[in-house]
Amino acid sequence: HEKGTLLERVKDFGVVYSQCPQKEILKAKCRGEFVEAGMIGGKLAQAVAEILPGEHNLVNASLAYALASRYGVTEEGAADSLKNFELPGARWRRVSKAGVNFIDDTYNANPDAMKAALKAFCAERSDGRKIAVLGDMFELGEAAEKLHREVFDYASGLGLDAVIAVGAF
Repeated sequence: HEKGTLLERVKDFGVVYSQCPQKEILKAKCRGEFVEAGMIGGKLAQAVAEILPGEHNLVNASLAYALASRYGVTEEGAADSLKNFELPGARWRRVSKAGVNFIDDTYNANPDAMKAALKAFCAERSDGRKIAVLGDMFELGEAAEKLHREVFDYASGLGLDAVIAVGAF
């Protein structure tokens, strides 16, 4: 619904990932030109994956590149611009303590983002154990308990060594 609201407000063009299941609904809402973004590849995909792993991040980067390319940014230029990029706050921040490696991806989580991060975490190569520590997600309203259970069940089915829940939910 929110994505549709954004597209209703665009004047020139709106960008949507070509594999989006709601693509036709969103297309009908778009007031400007409707641009479908295909998945990026090559050097740009590699540059994105080094910063933020996971297919969901490649999709987001594909949307950003589709927009940037409309303003003359080349794929090589986009990849080069990521060379010194650092993620803000608690976005996929790698931390090592007492010989244990952690990935902190706790900034403003929501159910879809948590599932995508967990999937990316499981896909990472590692010689050690993989343990997910999941905290509360805020601003979920009346569905909070159900959505927390859904994320916990998803995490529990990924084959992690342990899933630990912390917080009220």
